[in-house]
Amino acid sequence: ALSASASLNGDEHGAATDLTESRLRWHAALEAAEAVRTLSRAEPDGGGNFRLCVTANVKSGTPFFPASYFEAAAPANRPSFAIGLETSDLLIQAFEEACQEASEDLDSVLRLCEAKLVAAYAQVMRPLHETCMRLAADFGAEFTGIDASMNPSLAGKGIGHGFKVVLEKLAGTPSMFGQTGTLALSYLVT
Repeated sequence: ALSASASLNGDEHGAATDLTESRLRWHAALEAAEAVRTLSRAEPDGGGNFRLCVTANVKSGTPFFPASYFEAAAPANRPSFAIGLETSDLLIQAFEEACQEASEDLDSVLRLCEAKLVAAYAQVMRPLHETCMRLAADFGAEFTGIDASMNPSLAGKGIGHGFKVVLEKLAGTPSMFGQTGTLALSYLVT
């Protein structure tokens, strides 16, 4: 499968410009909107949209994949790197553990989900961040960060499964995205 990204700001060739100019290419925005609509209809569950990233005003070196890019005029004109992770497994593990331990009320479940998720991230991210900082120092590079955002996981269990676990715990029956607790969970993971 093909994945792609498109930036909606820049010159007529798509090259990034000074972000303070805020030069949004409106014709590109309309074309991107049409691509999003077409992709949403290409697969029964709309999953094709997870293979396209449309951005505007993302600066060089931002560690958000697939929107990140590199410009030669980076600070200090030295190599830089960022790490992109797929972290839905951490969310699923944290949410499953929380649902086994928590009572049935929404506040209790959400507080435990948050605590478990923060602990899981800290356990993984701290050593990774420390290693990246050492590598940057050893090689004279700039470490620009970690994209640890939740991924939809096009293969296997993704963020949707983590939500399902919690929503079923709250409802006691098979759940649907949009029911009570969905907004609170969305807030928790963003």
